[in-house]
Amino acid sequence: MLAELRCESQRRHVSGFVEAGLLRRHATPPEEVVGLVAYAQAHGLSLADGSGILLARRLKADLLTGDRHMRGVAGADGVEVRGLLWILDQLVERGVLAKREASDRLEKILAAGSRLPREECAARIRAWRS
Repeated sequence: MLAELRCESQRRHVSGFVEAGLLRRHATPPEEVVGLVAYAQAHGLSLADGSGILLARRLKADLLTGDRHMRGVAGADGVEVRGLLWILDQLVERGVLAKREASDRLEKILAAGSRLPREECAARIRAWRS
């Protein structure tokens, strides 16, 4: 998945989390590569997306993605899927991000052309501003 990061600043940020031990790299064992390729092809996924779903399933971890197709495949495969709105909810609940700041950032994300569900976003913005 790291190879899918196209922007150098994203790579630097993610690498910082890896170096700090907050994210771990997981390599696909060679004996599992054929199965991974078959899984990805069968579901119309990239290798990175397929490996993400299979890794989440193997680790019994939630999968963070905003990709609709990936969400559907993962959910059908029994993997719990979370997205950007869940992350914002967590940041607000844990006091990492003030409600007003969360609503401002969500509005910026929407203004930049995000395809997040408009009604859910509007409900959060209203709640965080009240």
